[in-house]
Amino acid sequence: MVAPHNKSLKQENLQLAVFTAFNILANYKFPLNEALAVSRSLVQNFTSQYFNDDTNLSLVIENNGESIWAYLIDENQELLKDVFLLSPIEPLEELDEVSIKNGNPPSLIKSVASKLAYQPIVLETDFSVVWSPSCNSVLVNFKNSALAAIYNNQESGYSKSLQTSSGFGEPWSQKFAESVF
Repeated sequence: MVAPHNKSLKQENLQLAVFTAFNILANYKFPLNEALAVSRSLVQNFTSQYFNDDTNLSLVIENNGESIWAYLIDENQELLKDVFLLSPIEPLEELDEVSIKNGNPPSLIKSVASKLAYQPIVLETDFSVVWSPSCNSVLVNFKNSALAAIYNNQESGYSKSLQTSSGFGEPWSQKFAESVF
Protein backbone atom coordinates (compact mmCIF):
# COMPACT_ATOMS: atom_id res chain seq x y z
CA MET A 1 0.00 0.00 0.00
CA VAL A 2 1.22 3.49 -0.89
CA ALA A 3 1.67 5.88 1.96
CA PRO A 4 -0.62 8.94 1.84
CA HIS A 5 2.41 11.18 1.55
CA ASN A 6 3.63 9.35 -1.59
CA LYS A 7 0.12 9.43 -3.09
CA SER A 8 -0.12 13.22 -2.89
CA LEU A 9 3.42 13.55 -4.29
CA LYS A 10 2.48 11.36 -7.29
CA GLN A 11 -0.70 13.40 -7.87
CA GLU A 12 1.28 16.63 -7.65
CA ASN A 13 3.85 15.32 -10.14
CA LEU A 14 1.06 14.25 -12.50
CA GLN A 15 -0.56 17.71 -12.31
CA LEU A 16 2.80 19.34 -12.94
CA ALA A 17 3.43 17.06 -15.93
CA VAL A 18 0.00 17.80 -17.42
CA PHE A 19 0.39 21.54 -16.78
CA THR A 20 3.84 21.53 -18.41
CA ALA A 21 2.57 19.71 -21.49
CA PHE A 22 -0.33 22.16 -21.96
CA ASN A 23 1.98 25.12 -21.38
CA ILE A 24 4.41 23.84 -24.04
CA LEU A 25 1.56 23.33 -26.54
CA ALA A 26 0.08 26.75 -25.80
CA ASN A 27 3.39 28.45 -26.52
CA TYR A 28 4.47 26.29 -29.46
CA LYS A 29 4.63 28.06 -32.82
CA PHE A 30 2.93 25.68 -35.19
CA PRO A 31 4.30 25.86 -38.74
CA LEU A 32 0.86 26.65 -40.20
CA ASN A 33 0.34 29.55 -37.79
CA GLU A 34 3.76 30.88 -38.67
CA ALA A 35 3.11 30.48 -42.40
CA LEU A 36 -0.20 32.32 -42.10
CA ALA A 37 1.47 35.14 -40.18
CA VAL A 38 4.10 35.43 -42.90
CA SER A 39 1.42 35.39 -45.63
CA ARG A 40 -0.50 38.19 -43.94
CA SER A 41 2.68 40.24 -43.65
CA LEU A 42 3.33 39.86 -47.40
CA VAL A 43 0.07 41.57 -48.31
CA GLN A 44 1.39 45.11 -48.12
CA ASN A 45 0.55 48.33 -49.82
CA PHE A 46 3.30 49.78 -51.99
CA THR A 47 4.04 52.33 -54.66
CA SER A 48 6.95 51.86 -57.09
CA GLN A 49 8.12 54.28 -59.73
CA TYR A 50 10.11 53.32 -62.85
CA PHE A 51 11.73 56.23 -64.70
CA ASN A 52 12.56 56.53 -68.38
CA ASP A 53 15.23 59.21 -68.66
CA ASP A 54 15.00 59.34 -72.47
CA THR A 55 11.39 60.55 -72.46
CA ASN A 56 10.91 61.90 -68.92
CA LEU A 57 8.03 59.48 -68.53
CA SER A 58 7.52 57.30 -65.46
CA LEU A 59 5.46 54.26 -64.71
CA VAL A 60 4.00 54.11 -61.22
CA ILE A 61 2.73 50.80 -59.85
CA GLU A 62 0.42 51.22 -56.88
CA ASN A 63 -0.99 48.54 -54.58
CA ASN A 64 -3.49 50.00 -52.12
CA GLY A 65 -4.38 46.56 -50.72
CA GLU A 66 -7.56 46.28 -52.80
CA SER A 67 -6.31 46.78 -56.36
CA ILE A 68 -3.02 47.17 -58.18
CA TRP A 69 -2.78 49.66 -61.02
CA ALA A 70 -0.08 50.99 -63.32
CA TYR A 71 -0.05 54.71 -64.18
CA LEU A 72 1.97 56.30 -66.97
CA ILE A 73 2.85 59.83 -65.91
CA ASP A 74 4.84 62.68 -67.43
CA GLU A 75 7.62 64.77 -65.87
CA ASN A 76 5.02 67.05 -64.22
CA GLN A 77 3.40 64.04 -62.51
CA GLU A 78 0.36 64.35 -64.78
CA LEU A 79 -1.49 61.11 -65.46
CA LEU A 80 -1.34 60.14 -69.13
CA LYS A 81 -2.78 56.61 -69.11
CA ASP A 82 -3.45 53.73 -66.75
CA VAL A 83 -4.16 50.02 -66.71
CA PHE A 84 -5.37 47.54 -64.13
CA LEU A 85 -2.75 44.98 -63.08
CA LEU A 86 -3.93 42.61 -60.32
CA SER A 87 -6.40 42.18 -57.48
CA PRO A 88 -5.01 41.23 -54.04
CA ILE A 89 -8.62 40.70 -52.95
CA GLU A 90 -11.22 38.50 -54.62
CA PRO A 91 -13.00 40.50 -57.32
CA LEU A 92 -16.21 42.18 -56.17
CA GLU A 93 -19.70 41.58 -57.53
CA GLU A 94 -20.08 45.26 -58.41
CA LEU A 95 -18.12 48.50 -58.24
CA ASP A 96 -17.69 50.03 -54.79
CA GLU A 97 -18.86 53.51 -55.72
CA VAL A 98 -18.43 54.86 -52.19
CA SER A 99 -14.76 53.89 -52.22
CA ILE A 100 -14.30 55.44 -55.67
CA LYS A 101 -16.00 58.68 -54.55
CA ASN A 102 -13.54 58.76 -51.64
CA GLY A 103 -10.69 58.92 -54.18
CA ASN A 104 -9.66 55.26 -54.25
CA PRO A 105 -8.96 53.43 -57.50
CA PRO A 106 -11.68 50.92 -58.38
CA SER A 107 -11.38 47.35 -57.14
CA LEU A 108 -11.80 44.74 -59.84
CA ILE A 109 -15.25 43.29 -60.47
CA LYS A 110 -16.00 39.68 -61.37
CA SER A 111 -17.65 40.46 -64.70
CA VAL A 112 -14.36 41.69 -66.24
CA ALA A 113 -11.82 39.63 -64.24
CA SER A 114 -9.79 36.85 -65.82
CA LYS A 115 -8.66 33.80 -63.85
CA LEU A 116 -5.21 35.36 -63.44
CA ALA A 117 -6.50 38.59 -61.85
CA TYR A 118 -6.81 37.45 -58.22
CA GLN A 119 -3.36 37.22 -56.63
CA PRO A 120 -3.62 37.35 -52.81
CA ILE A 121 0.14 37.63 -52.24
CA VAL A 122 1.94 40.24 -54.31
CA LEU A 123 5.35 41.67 -53.54
CA GLU A 124 6.76 44.90 -54.87
CA THR A 125 9.73 42.91 -56.20
CA ASP A 126 7.39 40.73 -58.31
CA PHE A 127 7.15 43.56 -60.87
CA SER A 128 9.54 44.79 -63.52
CA VAL A 129 9.06 46.99 -66.57
CA VAL A 130 10.38 47.08 -70.12
CA TRP A 131 10.22 50.26 -72.17
CA SER A 132 9.60 49.92 -75.91
CA PRO A 133 12.43 50.82 -78.31
CA SER A 134 10.64 54.14 -78.94
CA CYS A 135 10.51 54.60 -75.12
CA ASN A 136 6.88 55.75 -75.11
CA SER A 137 5.16 52.42 -74.46
CA VAL A 138 5.78 50.22 -71.44
CA LEU A 139 5.35 46.54 -70.63
CA VAL A 140 4.71 45.45 -67.04
CA ASN A 141 6.02 42.02 -66.04
CA PHE A 142 4.75 40.08 -63.04
CA LYS A 143 7.10 37.35 -61.82
CA ASN A 144 9.08 37.64 -65.08
CA SER A 145 6.05 37.18 -67.34
CA ALA A 146 4.24 39.86 -69.35
CA LEU A 147 1.12 41.00 -67.49
CA ALA A 148 0.07 44.36 -68.94
CA ALA A 149 1.11 47.11 -71.32
CA ILE A 150 0.42 50.77 -71.91
CA TYR A 151 0.87 51.82 -75.53
CA ASN A 152 1.55 55.31 -76.80
CA ASN A 153 -0.96 55.00 -79.65
CA GLN A 154 -3.79 53.32 -77.69
CA GLU A 155 -6.29 55.01 -75.41
CA SER A 156 -6.48 52.12 -72.93
CA GLY A 157 -3.89 49.79 -71.45
CA TYR A 158 -4.01 46.03 -72.02
CA SER A 159 -3.95 43.48 -69.19
CA LYS A 160 -3.99 39.71 -68.80
CA SER A 161 -6.18 40.27 -65.72
CA LEU A 162 -9.07 41.38 -67.92
CA GLN A 163 -11.37 39.17 -69.96
CA THR A 164 -13.46 41.99 -71.47
CA SER A 165 -13.07 45.65 -72.38
CA SER A 166 -13.99 48.04 -69.60
CA GLY A 167 -12.85 51.10 -67.68
CA PHE A 168 -10.10 48.87 -66.23
CA GLY A 169 -8.53 48.50 -69.68
CA GLU A 170 -8.53 46.05 -72.57
CA PRO A 171 -7.95 42.28 -72.57
CA TRP A 172 -4.38 41.29 -73.38
CA SER A 173 -3.28 41.04 -77.01
CA GLN A 174 -0.12 38.98 -77.43
CA LYS A 175 0.10 39.90 -81.11
CA PHE A 176 -0.03 43.61 -80.31
CA ALA A 177 2.58 43.26 -77.54
CA GLU A 178 4.96 41.39 -79.86
CA SER A 179 4.62 44.12 -82.50
CA VAL A 180 5.73 46.82 -80.01
CA PHE A 181 8.15 45.04 -77.69
